[in-house]
Amino acid sequence: MKPLTRTALSLGLGLSLTLAACGEGPKAETEQSVAEPAPQSIASVTSGTRDVSIAEASALLSGEAGIVVLDVRTPEEFAAGHIEDAVNLDFLSEDFAANLAELGKDTTYVLHCKSGARSAKALEIMKEQGFESIAHMNEGFDAWTAADEAK
Repeated sequence: MKPLTRTALSLGLGLSLTLAACGEGPKAETEQSVAEPAPQSIASVTSGTRDVSIAEASALLSGEAGIVVLDVRTPEEFAAGHIEDAVNLDFLSEDFAANLAELGKDTTYVLHCKSGARSAKALEIMKEQGFESIAHMNEGFDAWTAADEAK
Protein backbone atom coordinates (compact mmCIF):
# COMPACT_ATOMS: atom_id res chain seq x y z
CA MET A 1 0.00 0.00 0.00
CA LYS A 2 1.33 3.51 -0.79
CA PRO A 3 2.02 5.82 2.21
CA LEU A 4 -0.51 8.42 1.01
CA THR A 5 -3.26 5.82 0.74
CA ARG A 6 -2.48 4.41 4.22
CA THR A 7 -2.63 7.95 5.70
CA ALA A 8 -5.90 8.71 3.95
CA LEU A 9 -7.41 5.43 5.19
CA SER A 10 -6.24 6.13 8.75
CA LEU A 11 -7.75 9.61 8.72
CA GLY A 12 -11.00 8.37 7.20
CA LEU A 13 -11.33 5.55 9.72
CA GLY A 14 -10.54 7.86 12.64
CA LEU A 15 -13.11 10.40 11.45
CA SER A 16 -15.73 7.70 10.94
CA LEU A 17 -15.20 6.31 14.45
CA THR A 18 -15.37 9.78 15.97
CA LEU A 19 -18.61 10.61 14.16
CA ALA A 20 -20.15 7.24 14.98
CA ALA A 21 -19.39 7.66 18.69
CA CYS A 22 -21.05 11.07 18.75
CA GLY A 23 -23.84 10.26 16.33
CA GLU A 24 -26.74 10.07 18.78
CA GLY A 25 -26.04 13.40 20.52
CA PRO A 26 -26.53 15.80 17.63
CA LYS A 27 -29.34 13.75 16.10
CA ALA A 28 -31.31 13.68 19.35
CA GLU A 29 -30.74 17.40 19.83
CA THR A 30 -31.96 18.14 16.31
CA GLU A 31 -35.06 16.00 16.77
CA GLN A 32 -35.86 17.77 20.03
CA SER A 33 -35.49 21.25 18.53
CA VAL A 34 -37.79 20.30 15.65
CA ALA A 35 -40.40 18.83 17.97
CA GLU A 36 -40.29 21.75 20.40
CA PRO A 37 -39.80 25.09 18.64
CA ALA A 38 -38.42 27.85 20.80
CA PRO A 39 -41.11 30.26 21.97
CA GLN A 40 -40.93 33.70 20.44
CA SER A 41 -39.87 36.49 22.75
CA ILE A 42 -40.61 40.17 22.66
CA ALA A 43 -37.03 40.74 21.44
CA SER A 44 -37.87 38.96 18.18
CA VAL A 45 -40.72 41.38 17.56
CA THR A 46 -39.15 44.63 18.73
CA SER A 47 -36.62 44.53 15.94
CA GLY A 48 -39.29 45.43 13.39
CA THR A 49 -42.49 44.15 11.95
CA ARG A 50 -43.29 40.60 10.99
CA ASP A 51 -46.16 38.21 10.42
CA VAL A 52 -46.86 35.82 13.27
CA SER A 53 -48.95 32.69 13.49
CA ILE A 54 -51.81 32.31 15.94
CA ALA A 55 -49.57 30.16 18.16
CA GLU A 56 -46.78 32.77 18.11
CA ALA A 57 -49.23 35.57 18.94
CA SER A 58 -50.67 33.54 21.80
CA ALA A 59 -47.18 32.84 23.17
CA LEU A 60 -46.28 36.52 22.96
CA LEU A 61 -49.43 37.57 24.77
CA SER A 62 -49.11 34.97 27.50
CA GLY A 63 -45.41 35.47 28.06
CA GLU A 64 -44.72 39.17 27.79
CA ALA A 65 -46.12 42.20 29.58
CA GLY A 66 -46.67 45.49 27.81
CA ILE A 67 -47.85 44.15 24.47
CA VAL A 68 -51.03 45.75 23.14
CA VAL A 69 -53.47 43.85 20.94
CA LEU A 70 -54.70 46.21 18.22
CA ASP A 71 -57.94 45.00 16.65
CA VAL A 72 -58.81 46.94 13.49
CA ARG A 73 -62.24 45.39 12.90
CA THR A 74 -65.47 47.38 13.12
CA PRO A 75 -66.99 48.13 16.55
CA GLU A 76 -69.77 45.64 15.76
CA GLU A 77 -67.28 42.87 15.01
CA PHE A 78 -65.32 43.76 18.13
CA ALA A 79 -68.48 43.67 20.30
CA ALA A 80 -69.29 40.19 18.99
CA GLY A 81 -65.98 38.90 20.39
CA HIS A 82 -62.39 39.99 20.82
CA ILE A 83 -59.08 39.11 22.42
CA GLU A 84 -59.00 40.07 26.09
CA ASP A 85 -57.81 43.66 26.71
CA ALA A 86 -57.62 44.44 22.97
CA VAL A 87 -57.82 48.03 21.74
CA ASN A 88 -60.29 48.58 18.90
CA LEU A 89 -59.58 51.07 16.12
CA ASP A 90 -61.91 50.69 13.15
CA PHE A 91 -59.80 50.57 9.99
CA LEU A 92 -62.86 51.54 7.94
CA SER A 93 -63.47 54.77 9.87
CA GLU A 94 -62.50 58.07 8.25
CA ASP A 95 -60.30 59.03 11.18
CA PHE A 96 -58.40 55.73 11.44
CA ALA A 97 -54.99 57.21 10.60
CA ALA A 98 -55.50 60.12 13.03
CA ASN A 99 -56.59 57.76 15.84
CA LEU A 100 -53.65 55.49 15.09
CA ALA A 101 -51.23 58.43 15.32
CA GLU A 102 -52.31 58.95 18.94
CA LEU A 103 -50.95 55.54 20.00
CA GLY A 104 -47.49 55.11 21.47
CA LYS A 105 -44.90 54.34 18.81
CA ASP A 106 -42.58 52.67 21.32
CA THR A 107 -45.14 50.02 22.28
CA THR A 108 -45.17 46.51 20.83
CA TYR A 109 -48.44 45.66 19.08
CA VAL A 110 -50.10 42.43 18.02
CA LEU A 111 -52.17 43.64 15.06
CA HIS A 112 -55.15 41.80 13.59
CA CYS A 113 -58.52 42.05 11.88
CA LYS A 114 -61.03 39.37 10.87
CA SER A 115 -58.96 37.54 8.25
CA GLY A 116 -55.80 39.57 7.64
CA ALA A 117 -56.70 41.91 4.75
CA ARG A 118 -57.52 45.09 6.70
CA SER A 119 -54.71 44.53 9.18
CA ALA A 120 -52.21 44.18 6.31
CA LYS A 121 -53.28 47.63 5.09
CA ALA A 122 -53.21 48.98 8.65
CA LEU A 123 -49.69 47.59 9.03
CA GLU A 124 -48.50 49.70 6.09
CA ILE A 125 -50.02 52.84 7.64
CA MET A 126 -48.40 52.00 10.97
CA LYS A 127 -45.00 51.64 9.31
CA GLU A 128 -45.48 54.99 7.53
CA GLN A 129 -46.31 56.59 10.88
CA GLY A 130 -43.14 55.27 12.49
CA PHE A 131 -44.38 52.27 14.47
CA GLU A 132 -41.52 49.81 14.66
CA SER A 133 -42.62 46.91 16.86
CA ILE A 134 -45.54 45.09 15.27
CA ALA A 135 -46.44 41.41 15.23
CA HIS A 136 -49.04 41.08 12.47
CA MET A 137 -51.40 38.18 13.14
CA ASN A 138 -52.07 37.72 9.43
CA GLU A 139 -54.50 34.82 9.85
CA GLY A 140 -56.87 37.10 11.73
CA PHE A 141 -59.42 36.75 14.50
CA ASP A 142 -61.30 33.98 12.69
CA ALA A 143 -58.21 31.74 12.95
CA TRP A 144 -57.67 32.82 16.57
CA THR A 145 -61.24 31.75 17.39
CA ALA A 146 -60.89 28.47 15.50
CA ALA A 147 -57.65 27.67 17.34
CA ASP A 148 -59.30 28.44 20.67
CA GLU A 149 -62.26 26.20 19.84
CA ALA A 150 -59.91 23.37 18.82
CA LYS A 151 -58.34 23.29 22.32
